[in-house]
Amino acid sequence: MTIGAALVVVVAGLLIAAMLNSTIGIIVAIIGVVGLILALVNGRGRLVS
Repeated sequence: MTIGAALVVVVAGLLIAAMLNSTIGIIVAIIGVVGLILALVNGRGRLVS
């Protein structure tokens, strides 16, 4: 997952939480945050090596 894709997932999760179902939205946002962290870690690893 790229940083941009992870941010889109986080925003989508927050919108779902605000408008429809908070539980599902929070889960989607958490998935986005995990993806964002993984994208940042992977990006740094590529820059170092």
